[in-house]
Amino acid sequence: MSIPPEVLFDRFFREFRQELGGDYQGRFNLEALESPEDRQLLARLQTGLNYALSNEREVPEHKEHPPFYVDFIASKIPNALAFRYEMYSFIGITVPLIEKMLETCTQLSRSHAIVSVIGVSSEAGDGLRVILFRMLLFFVVTHEYTHHVHGHFFSTALDSRPISEVLSDGECGSLEGQIREAAADAYAAFHIMANWLDGVERTPAIDLLKLQASTVTMQDEALFSCFVVAVGGYMLLRPPPTLSGDSVYKLQHPPQAARMDSLMQAAVGWCSQYRPVLQAWMTNARFLMLMNTVAEVIWASHGEWNRQWAEQMDFLRSLEGAAYLHALRTGLDRYRASL
Repeated sequence: MSIPPEVLFDRFFREFRQELGGDYQGRFNLEALESPEDRQLLARLQTGLNYALSNEREVPEHKEHPPFYVDFIASKIPNALAFRYEMYSFIGITVPLIEKMLETCTQLSRSHAIVSVIGVSSEAGDGLRVILFRMLLFFVVTHEYTHHVHGHFFSTALDSRPISEVLSDGECGSLEGQIREAAADAYAAFHIMANWLDGVERTPAIDLLKLQASTVTMQDEALFSCFVVAVGGYMLLRPPPTLSGDSVYKLQHPPQAARMDSLMQAAVGWCSQYRPVLQAWMTNARFLMLMNTVAEVIWASHGEWNRQWAEQMDFLRSLEGAAYLHALRTGLDRYRASL
């Protein structure tokens, strides 16, 4: 009799706890969550994600990989992991990351400025929170999914150490690693746009946002704005790192502004194929308005991050920053061509 994937998921973290730094205790039981609503939301999303991944269609660019399984990790740190173990392609998300994502989406959905800039009414209420969270969770899972289907690690999970998605980024990465992370962001963005604007997620999202009476164009604009707000808020959960011509190449992930640039190129690229009018609508000025509004909400208690963000933007506009962005973008182009 085969061993259920949830048992193997738990066994992996217990078997390699010391090698992984003792930060992961095993599989988290959702019944331990205090909020019945959040428990039900996560259980439904986990079921939906595993169902979707079990029906994954063949894509020529994908590497061969074992069947997928998504679950939650008992840990004290916010993180999302992709690893292979016992003939499964696992995607794990720690409970602190889930809690931080829920907290962030709640904070954003309750902001009058965010409601206004997205273009929904205050009647959307908890529906906006659910849509932001669903988009963000699917983005994180699809990012980790990309690491599997693009073959970003070797034969065992321990050949590729876990990378924190939220905690401060240390200088232990490389440009090649950043290119892989940017590629995972871009691939996830493309899937989100396809699923929410032109796929199975569209109708439930329109219902939750109470946009049934709106035009298709207005619905598209609101959904695209939700995507920018959700992922933008996620990117701004970490303090912007101080950058130099040397340190920027040693980060595990591209700086937040560069990550947003990569995934927005993918999102706008989807629009160029399927929603040209929406592509023209999402101007650079509109994108900056959305991001600035998100930053005001997320950084309300972190005033110093505004200065650090300004310094990051100033660096990326400098000669050294422009050279870095050119290296990242050309590397990403080569990466895509290699698929």
